[in-house]
Amino acid sequence: MNKFAKFATFSILGLALLITPHASHAYYAATPTANKFTTTVTANKKSYGAGESIELSGQATPYEEGRKLSIIVRDGASNIMVLKTVPVNPDGTYTYSITDTSTWKKGTYNVAAQYGSSDVNIGTTIVSFDPSVKAEPAPVATPTPEPTKKADDEPVKKTSEKQAKKAEPKKVKEVKKPVKKTKPKKN
Repeated sequence: MNKFAKFATFSILGLALLITPHASHAYYAATPTANKFTTTVTANKKSYGAGESIELSGQATPYEEGRKLSIIVRDGASNIMVLKTVPVNPDGTYTYSITDTSTWKKGTYNVAAQYGSSDVNIGTTIVSFDPSVKAEPAPVATPTPEPTKKADDEPVKKTSEKQAKKAEPKKVKEVKKPVKKTKPKKN
């Protein structure tokens, strides 16, 4: 064999060895949609102040038992302010409340929800925060009074003034007959 034939044979063998391991992986590769997870995330408001709770909720599909959802909140400089794992309900929904915003500064924050680590669609939303705005206290609910009860535990019906007048017993008019004056008889 001449030098050229030996070189050609070794080159072909070398290429065959390089290509063979990569070709075998093609048969065992995951299908493109096998682990395609999609998430959504929404906040109950777009703007928050100091002391307010940021309520996040959303959907993760498809649901996979035991898999956790990651909530990541970054400030305008891409610093991570919140990184939490949250359980997902069997119907694919989740909720999470951010209650500690004491280190947050005024600005815009990017919120992301990620369900899985590869081949995922990450849900995002934006919220703004201003620590100078104080949370307003929740309005106090005024209780509705219950109707008064009678002795036999039946509720007393509320009546209007008109109805009350109609319910009063009617006064009987006294009819006066004229009295005839008679003269006494003399005996």
